[in-house]
Amino acid sequence: MTETDDTMLTIDEAATRLGMHRATVFRRINEGKLAVARDGRWVRIRLGEIRRYVAAQTKASHSMAS
Repeated sequence: MTETDDTMLTIDEAATRLGMHRATVFRRINEGKLAVARDGRWVRIRLGEIRRYVAAQTKASHSMAS
């Protein structure tokens, strides 16, 4: 299966890709730093959202280093 920005990931899959604990992923969601799709108890994060978050974190860390 080809992954696109619309590929939906579980919280555990997102945590693995981000290299963080699943509780940290939920914290980022609650802080409004990660957008999710919800349907009842079902929570998914688009791969494009993960990529956006990583790019924003990378940009922020580079601007702090300057």
